[in-house]
Amino acid sequence: MIRNFQAMMLSSVRTVPDKRLPFGSKLVLNSTRSLSSGSGTDTDSKGAKALERFFTIAEASTKGKLKKEKAEAMAKVNQHELDTGTPEAQIAALTVRIDKLREHFAQHKKDVHSRRGLERLLNRRRKTQKYLRRKQTSSQN
Repeated sequence: MIRNFQAMMLSSVRTVPDKRLPFGSKLVLNSTRSLSSGSGTDTDSKGAKALERFFTIAEASTKGKLKKEKAEAMAKVNQHELDTGTPEAQIAALTVRIDKLREHFAQHKKDVHSRRGLERLLNRRRKTQKYLRRKQTSSQN
């Protein structure tokens, strides 16, 4: 997907003649709305840098960061590549969400409505852990 997006971004670069520039120079309009004058190779590197900045986690939304953290936590306990339903993976995902909500409550102490959501997540994680303990002891016998 990233390659397709990068190809799309680089293909949307167009050159426009500008009377203010010296003869033979063209103004390069990039889809990232940056302007530069010069050859296409300069634009390609600028476009690649813009894409790199676009896809970094620091520039991502809060939801995107949470999704990445959940995926990393679940990857540590996954039994196979697409494992999202096992109790271990669910507990890992819930733990990441709980940690984020606890950080939220450090700043917003009076947020009662979100606190109810935190309690629901804590109960769901506790029940899943209880199920996992029960399942592991029954499989050991």
